[in-house]
Amino acid sequence: MKFQDNEKIASIFETIADALEFLNENAFKIRAYRNAAESIRNLNESITEIYSKPNPKKIEGVGKDLEQKIKEYIQTQKVAYLDELLEKVPYTLFRLKDIRGLGPRTLYKIFEKYRVRTLEDIKKLVFENDELKDISLLEKSIKKIREGIQLYEEGQSRFPLGVAYPIAKDLVDRVYKIDNVKKVEIAGSVRRGKETVGDLDILICTKDFNSVSKALANLEHKQIIAMGDTKVSLLLSNNMQVDFRLVNEDSFASALQYFSGSKEHNVRLRDIAIKKGFKLNEYGLFEKDKKIETKTEEDIYNALGLCYIKPTLRENKGEIEACLANKLPNVVELGDIKGDLHVHTNYSDGLMSLEEVIQEAIKRNYDYIAITDHSVSSYVANGLSVERLYDQLNEIDKLKDKYKGKIHILAGSEVDIKQNGELDFSDNVLKDLDIVIASIHQGFANSKEINTKRIISAIENPYVNIIAHPTGRLIGQRAPYEIDIQKIAEYAAKHKTALEINSFYLRLDLNDEHARLAKNAGAKICINTDTHTKENLDYMIYGVLTAQRGWIEKSDCLNTLNYSQLKQFLKKH
Repeated sequence: MKFQDNEKIASIFETIADALEFLNENAFKIRAYRNAAESIRNLNESITEIYSKPNPKKIEGVGKDLEQKIKEYIQTQKVAYLDELLEKVPYTLFRLKDIRGLGPRTLYKIFEKYRVRTLEDIKKLVFENDELKDISLLEKSIKKIREGIQLYEEGQSRFPLGVAYPIAKDLVDRVYKIDNVKKVEIAGSVRRGKETVGDLDILICTKDFNSVSKALANLEHKQIIAMGDTKVSLLLSNNMQVDFRLVNEDSFASALQYFSGSKEHNVRLRDIAIKKGFKLNEYGLFEKDKKIETKTEEDIYNALGLCYIKPTLRENKGEIEACLANKLPNVVELGDIKGDLHVHTNYSDGLMSLEEVIQEAIKRNYDYIAITDHSVSSYVANGLSVERLYDQLNEIDKLKDKYKGKIHILAGSEVDIKQNGELDFSDNVLKDLDIVIASIHQGFANSKEINTKRIISAIENPYVNIIAHPTGRLIGQRAPYEIDIQKIAEYAAKHKTALEINSFYLRLDLNDEHARLAKNAGAKICINTDTHTKENLDYMIYGVLTAQRGWIEKSDCLNTLNYSQLKQFLKKH
């Protein structure tokens, strides 16, 4: 349940953190505000109620200074410190800070020198000038900013799967509560698990079109775009459009297949139908004028001489040919996942304690969980020194005993790959870990050859088990750094090192195409969440959907193995 005051205070703290980034303030101070915002947002009670008590409970990540700001907001509905910061940093800059090549500090330098405040101002400046020597932006940097603006503008028209999916699920729950609704299904890009979504498609089975369409118009919305008996389109408060399509039971299966797409897949199906003397559309499958009974999507595919094809595979990328050859992959399912092998705790930049992570993993019926906090070079992420790492290992050893028989705990680290390809910890340290993840967090601008060599060097290390988020992209914010993914996949297969599908919805890295390439090269795939909060653990679904789109089967995936099988894989040295 969300509380309005919690959301407001969390938003204020995030805005303060953003402003401090613009002003190049201390990284620990910035992270403190972000962590506090996350804790407040995840509370199960109103923060106003908490602070109305004589002895309010402690909120994780909220110290005395932040506590005073919370009380100030509760009393005055504002925070003076934020007002002070906004006098220095124009609010219009905040929405531009994620443009690749800019970043808060560079953006603020541009503002200070040229007084630009909007995207149009920035575009005019960088597209009319090849260099901005006054603030040390040379041609190479300007080129990256131009590319970043293009990436940013493309991303503004679409929503990440991790934003669209929970909204769609919530709408389905709400629609089921409407009288005379028999069935509700998500269709469109969300059902196919695409990494970004333009709008939502929700299919409703009903006999009473009029009353249901009126009830849909009463759902919370910003604007009614279209209103009719068979289609209601609403604009939601976040500017996402949702199209509700109302159909009778007779047409529900064919409508679900049609509106799930993709367009290219449906064109192929219609061609197959025509060759068999049928007609296929959203209303049904017909032989001449006679409607063929199809109660399910499976019935439609079978009538066309095909096996059932899962929505995540419907992209006209060989799925029909594979089906006809009886080689369609039996893709991995969420229920196949036995554990999460990339998790952060409050030892580095996570919000949960070690024990909280373990308890959450048990709730999800995992067989195992890996603790993989950042290594020392990840300064901004509070990376662990060797001494702190061994302190953590000692605590994990105690927890292994405490939770024996309930879950297997692996002690690991997400180790930075340095510019020269060396790892942040020596082999003498890595040998003491149960699992080692290696990843790049710096040097994104390096050449394709250099970054490929860095990753291959990590793959060849006898203690590295997984390469995390291999391309480094952030959807709509940061393009992938250049690497030879084919070569990396081949080396990963050769050296028994898994490549990660990072399930955080702004990463989904490897993406579906790279995952399929890696599978074909013989590399093992590992689907992880890169968890920093309790809620992040539930992002596993986005990684699984991406894996399905990449034709990944249970046998291709590292963390579908049981614990004894996993331990065997991890013994690569």
